[in-house]
Amino acid sequence: MQTTPLSTGGSETRLVATQYGAAIREVQLELLNRPYGPVPILVACVLLACVDVLLRRPLIALMHFRGAIRLLEERNSMSTLASRSNPMDSPGCVRNRLISKTDALPLEEGDDDITVFFRTLDVQTVLYADGLEPQMQIALVKTPQDPTSTPSSTTVYRAGRELIALMQACHGFTSFASQYKYSPRIFVPAELFVEQGRQIAALKLWLRRLTYIILPSVKLSSADSSSTTTASSEYTHGLMLRNLCLSNIIYASTILNPYETDWDVYADDFQEIVVGAESIVDNRHRRGCGTPSSKTLAFTFTPSPGIIEPLYLTALKYREPRWRRRALELLWQSGKEGPWDGKLMAAAAQRAIKIEESEMLVRDMESSIGGGQAGVRQEHAGRERLANIVPERVRISGCGPGNDADAEGIVSYWEWTKEWLLVGQGGCSIDRRNVSPVRFSRCRDVDKMLAEGLNGKAEGEEAPWKDKRHWEMWTETIEF
Repeated sequence: MQTTPLSTGGSETRLVATQYGAAIREVQLELLNRPYGPVPILVACVLLACVDVLLRRPLIALMHFRGAIRLLEERNSMSTLASRSNPMDSPGCVRNRLISKTDALPLEEGDDDITVFFRTLDVQTVLYADGLEPQMQIALVKTPQDPTSTPSSTTVYRAGRELIALMQACHGFTSFASQYKYSPRIFVPAELFVEQGRQIAALKLWLRRLTYIILPSVKLSSADSSSTTTASSEYTHGLMLRNLCLSNIIYASTILNPYETDWDVYADDFQEIVVGAESIVDNRHRRGCGTPSSKTLAFTFTPSPGIIEPLYLTALKYREPRWRRRALELLWQSGKEGPWDGKLMAAAAQRAIKIEESEMLVRDMESSIGGGQAGVRQEHAGRERLANIVPERVRISGCGPGNDADAEGIVSYWEWTKEWLLVGQGGCSIDRRNVSPVRFSRCRDVDKMLAEGLNGKAEGEEAPWKDKRHWEMWTETIEF
């Protein structure tokens, strides 16, 4: 019901039903010799979580996922007991507090395929729920002494495992550091800046190895190999991993910066995300097995992170008009990835763009960045130009779908489908809309808020950045 609209023909509906039926049958065969135990229950938790994500009930889906994590921890209890803390972590330091609830476990020792999959879902969860702590044990990633010795057929897979572990550790840091984002820098613990540098350095080291060693080797093998489809798929997967890494570097780099204009520094990274995503979407279309066009109601679904989060971050935070609209167009075509709904995120980003630009004379600016060499020169004009197009005072700082508490304001695909099934036979007209509440926030005056923070606060008072008078916050119902 979720992936096939009622407007599709009978043959198309039967094809989708056959595909999903075959997939479920494969799961049944996998579990045939495991009638009980943790693995079938883990599979059930994932399926239940996916169902609730498709029905747009993320909090219930999170409950299923956390239940699975508890079960997985018991399954991996022997590995957990064998794990050791990093000797570099001294008691009381910030990094020790960041990972104190679980000892770090070497990636090679702790991760079988099931653990890798759930670690991926853990990262997907913290990407979507900004500020949420990772639930699983943090894995240590060791930099290989000779990266070129790994066979190209397994390099991308291994790199993906490493990136997920690095992202999990990075969000362990950002979930803690986010509480200092709008505090005066003098009150931010010095250890946080050290840890920020360490996390960014680890991600950049991984990115460098992917860009200069792994991707060229995969691209070369795709040209020489008769199995072009497989090699092309590996290269595309590598581009997706690259986009995820870039978005995490940008996010971790700005987690302690209160100004929205600080995002403008990462223009080159944002542009690389868009170009990479365009290659991925183009590859899907050429292979004929990817996400349908934005004009199609059907969509693809995967529980794992992919291209949506980096594109959404780009459309929301990179205020260059042409590039953010390229990201927006790709978002409309990106399907669903776990709780990330490409069409919903595109609609939310589109509304944020309209709010920001409606308060400025951006239409006049856009006419001046038309074709020719003048357009190329202005495209690379840098941070000052972006600050002129969308100044700090009008920039949206927070934008995202409402949670389950807003369920009364949601008209999901299933809800109008159910209504159609109940009264459609009687010829009643149903408003076939997909809508969701989206929350927006904007700081009225960052400088004023930071200045008040310098004065300190009385005992029991909240920090100035938590004072609602510094913020504009509102909810709108977005159709997508």
